[in-house]
Amino acid sequence: MEHGGGRGRLRMWREDGRVVCEVADIGRGISPGVLEEAELPAPSAPGGRGIWLIRRLSDEVVFTTGSGGTAVRLALELPPEPHGPAARADDGGGTDLAMTSGRPGISPPAKAGRAVRSRAE
Repeated sequence: MEHGGGRGRLRMWREDGRVVCEVADIGRGISPGVLEEAELPAPSAPGGRGIWLIRRLSDEVVFTTGSGGTAVRLALELPPEPHGPAARADDGGGTDLAMTSGRPGISPPAKAGRAVRSRAE
């Protein structure tokens, strides 16, 4: 993770007809101005294109960031499922996948920070 703290947590689950993905790290947080940028960053800018893409490809995205780390939760609407015996229930269960730089023991980011919500246009 280039802009993260070097390690983090990836969680994915299905909820209310959507797939939800949350990526969290314990880095230094995202600078305030970066999350407020609405336009595609210039090619010479050091970052921000990932945030720009997430906002355009997701149906909903929430950034929570502060000195204890950053969590990005995005949701994508799923197409309606067929009804019948093979239909799968939205059980809200999920899978945790720890991402590390070769070090075990991942902690979620601190709860302190500010949240910024975006919705696809």
